[in-house]
Order: sequence, then structure tokens, then C-alpha cells
Amino acid sequence: MIPFLNLQEFLALWDGPPLTAQQQAIVHLLLQVASQWIYANGPQGAGLPSTDPTAQFVVWDVVSSAVRYQRYSKLSQFSRTVGHRIEGGSFTDPMKALQFTDNHKMLLGIPLEALPMSSCRPNDFTPRTKSKGGRPNGRTSSVTSAGTGGNTTMTSYPGADTLGVVTKAPTGRVDAMNQPITTESVVWVYGCVFEPVTHISAIEKQTDTITSAEQAWAFLPYVAGVGVPGVDDNGDQVAATITNSCWIRPRRADPQAQRDYKVLGLPQIHYDIDGLPDHVLVNCEWRAG
Repeated sequence: MIPFLNLQEFLALWDGPPLTAQQQAIVHLLLQVASQWIYANGPQGAGLPSTDPTAQFVVWDVVSSAVRYQRYSKLSQFSRTVGHRIEGGSFTDPMKALQFTDNHKMLLGIPLEALPMSSCRPNDFTPRTKSKGGRPNGRTSSVTSAGTGGNTTMTSYPGADTLGVVTKAPTGRVDAMNQPITTESVVWVYGCVFEPVTHISAIEKQTDTITSAEQAWAFLPYVAGVGVPGVDDNGDQVAATITNSCWIRPRRADPQAQRDYKVLGLPQIHYDIDGLPDHVLVNCEWRAG
């Protein structure tokens, strides 16, 4: 490491009283410590030239203040003159003698506050299975589809709800009420938003029969070229196919709150500010009576 100022350059700028040999040795050490701090914390790191004028000024200002005032660490020696009240001291730990102010950091391009950071790992989509109950790790998901040649595509999660896309297939049989018996297949989709439409929420009509209905919006993540990423009951990663013959099933811990909402129309793909597909909107309705 090459310091931004050497002892001779520092002494050429020094405007205080002459420094003793011991003080010069401490200054030599402080110049190295200050330069090392800038290399370690500056945005350019070790790539910053040793002749950078801003770094040279900051080193000079920090070290000269430490030498001039000697107030940033415990003093090993102290003297006081009563006449005209002259006080002085010396420090033993040069690491504690330096103080980089906010102005110094701004000159060096060092942020005064921590910057937001994120980390997105490939294949960080953990399926929720019956045995493990996994949840997505973070706000992004990676989906691998055989139809895309095994490529991994990232998408974002609109929210934190888990929705089931339910497909009901007829079996050709009927129950005691002469209603068709169906079999279900469910694909679970994570990171969704499920929102009942408040202005047209639960509606109840009473005529010869009582009919209740509730409409809702479902926002599901979407991957271009793949579709809606989901996990089937076997824990396998699949793409959910949503048509107007499907139902949306919000996962609820309370069985009384578990309902199937019939899909109305087809899903609508919404795009982000860059024009890329981001999520799909599904209108659905629960009806009973």
C-alpha cells in the first residue's frame, strides 16, 4: 500500500510548531493508517491512485487535526501551564486518533448511510408440499420448464397469499342429490394477492331461495414463456393453466373460511414499467344458495 502522503510531504504542509522525532514517527504511522482506511472504505478501493488530490487532502486534514489537537484518544502524557493556561497532551494509540467526518466521507464518495441491497439466487423457489410446508425464499422465483429448454426465468411475487387453481373433472356419476361427482386437481401458487372486492363484497338475495355471492380479485405471479408458476399436490413444479372452467381456492387455516371462487372470464396479463409481463389478474366469484 502506498500512502497518499509521506512524511516529507506532510511536513511541507504543516503550519504548526516543529515536531519532535517521536511526533514525526507517530505522524508517519498516522499517514499509513489514514491511507489504509480510505483504501478499505472508498468506492474505488485499492484502485484509487496514490496521487488522488482529494484523498491527499483528506489524509492531510485528518492527520493534521489529530496531531494539532490530540483529543481523539486517551492521553498518555499531559502538561499544563498556569500562566496564560496552556494545555497539551500526547496519544499512544494512533488508530483512535483519527476522525473521518461526514464531510471527509462525502469528498471521498463514501455513502453516509447504508445502501439498499438484494440478492437473488437461481432456483430459490421452494415448493410447499404436504410434508414440508415450504414457502418461497424472498420475493423472486425461478421456474424451469421443459418447454423452454431447461432455461431459468425469474419473476416477482405480488404478495404473500397462497392460492390453489382447482380443476374439477366429471366422473360420470351423480350423488344422492343427483349432482355430478367430480375429481379435483389442484396447483398451488405462492406469493399471490387475494382481495375481495369491497364495494361488491358479500351479496345475499332472498326469494324462494337464499343466494349468497362474493366477488374477488386474484393477482398471481407470471413468467413469460412459462405461465403461472405453481406446485401440484405431489410437490412437482408445474405451470398452472387458468381458464373460466377453473376455481380459485385461497388457502385458509380455518375450514369455515375455505371457499372456491369460480373464475370469471380469462386471466389478464399485467405488465411492469419496462413493458415486461409481471403478473396476471383473475376475476372470480363465490356463490352459494
